[in-house]
Amino acid sequence: MLEEPRVVASTPTAAKPSEPSISTFSLPPRHVPLGLRLHVLFGGPMQQFGWLFFGFGLIFVWLFALNADVGALVRFLIPYATAEGRVLEVAETGASEGGSDDEPGNPIFAVTYRFVAPNASTYTGISFTTGHRFQPGARVLVEFPLERPQESRLQGARRALFGPAALISLIFPAIGLVFVSLGLWDGVKANQLLQGGRLARAQLRSKEGTGAMVNNRPVVKLGFEFVAHDGTPHAVEIRTSLPESLEDESEETVLYDPSDADFAILLDGLPGPPRMTSAGELEGVPILRVAWVSLLPFLTIVGHGLYVFTRFLR
Repeated sequence: MLEEPRVVASTPTAAKPSEPSISTFSLPPRHVPLGLRLHVLFGGPMQQFGWLFFGFGLIFVWLFALNADVGALVRFLIPYATAEGRVLEVAETGASEGGSDDEPGNPIFAVTYRFVAPNASTYTGISFTTGHRFQPGARVLVEFPLERPQESRLQGARRALFGPAALISLIFPAIGLVFVSLGLWDGVKANQLLQGGRLARAQLRSKEGTGAMVNNRPVVKLGFEFVAHDGTPHAVEIRTSLPESLEDESEETVLYDPSDADFAILLDGLPGPPRMTSAGELEGVPILRVAWVSLLPFLTIVGHGLYVFTRFLR
């Protein structure tokens, strides 16, 4: 979703036919239809980008990060002991490392082994290795924490399907979560102001690039200024990849919190943007449009929620 404002001075002029006029917009508190609330909450392009990145990235977390040998990161920080063991079985996992479109990766094998610890107890473990390095019946060296022989691994192998490098998959949902969090904050803020904010007219004062891209379009930061009801000037900024909708008039409509005018939004910066009826009330949003913008959040929450439940909670 587009990012928020902070603005300073201007005098009211005629509003666009499609957007609310200050003189006809109903006084707060206003009724904000549920469909409009959902559309504002989830409909922004950065929100959609965030949910896509977050939901898609979580797939790689389940596949790779949860199968990463995190213990390898601390293996030299605790005392280890070794014992001789024997390989019981070597099996293909179906996973591989490396490779490209032209060359297959190196297959990963699960090696089951047994060993006797210094406490005279017998333990069985499974380690993973890239390539067929062990044969059933072969003698092997097993290493394990002194106090926890059940957490053993073959020397030179790992305890999980992938190495610690698989944790890099956490980056993708983390980036998406940042966009989702910012978008949700903007959406909650916008809904609060649609319900209780006052209107003013704002003039564009600055425009600069951010270096970011959304859907192959550069994201720019626009700075506006408006004057609140008490005569004080305020500034509002918005980051958007669609600046045309905010540059087509000499002035734009701003909604701000009368108790804190720095808490403000540009109406044309909201998904839609919101429309109003002839009576000055906010219009609802068609159910199909609400369903469309809610699809990614719904699929992400329900899909990954069911996976977490079936894997960890059931």
